[in-house]
Amino acid sequence: MSADNIFTAAMVQMRTGLLPEPSLEQGIKLIREAKKQGADYVLTPEVSNMMQLNRQALLSIWRRRKTISR
Repeated sequence: MSADNIFTAAMVQMRTGLLPEPSLEQGIKLIREAKKQGADYVLTPEVSNMMQLNRQALLSIWRRRKTISR
């Protein structure tokens, strides 16, 4: 939270494609932009975790990406 104890939430709108990597890249870009604009919490679309039916494959892709700075 910011120094004045204000909690800022953001929502991102994105279109999830069939291939997980481009969707993940788009999501990361939008989350970073929201953080840059002061968001403490970012809400993604309800299907943003369903880019890949194989959750292990999705986690593998995620682990290869750099962790979003906190």
